[in-house]
Amino acid sequence: MNQTPTVTAAITQSQLADLAGLSRPFISQHLDDLPESFLLRDGSNGRPPRCWTIEQIIQYVLDKTAGLTELECRLRIALLDHSAARPEGQPRIIDTPQGAIVVPSKMGDLPADVRELVRQEMDADLTRLRNRRHRSPTKTEE
Repeated sequence: MNQTPTVTAAITQSQLADLAGLSRPFISQHLDDLPESFLLRDGSNGRPPRCWTIEQIIQYVLDKTAGLTELECRLRIALLDHSAARPEGQPRIIDTPQGAIVVPSKMGDLPADVRELVRQEMDADLTRLRNRRHRSPTKTEE
């Protein structure tokens, strides 16, 4: 059965592993370090996937990185991850006015209205990143 990708406010264990660039067994071995998960029963056969809400993952990340600047976070990722580029097929977490959602890597399979919303949010993220990189330092940063 061929399933159409959808956006969701939940993130599966597999998606979390893909986003973090880690193996699924690694996530399984560190479940005690992560927020409480739930099983998402979608009516398909087999074991339901372990999931977290995106809000849980966002809060977890914020709690773990609260004392770090964005540059320090990026530096740690760059030094630890030899494949910092987004691997093909990796899902994305997009922040929308309606809240954060997980979108599949193949956006062409999404409905046109959702695809347009995701593209707008990705463009806005890129613009914010470029503006941060090219702004002049404030007095406290000099």
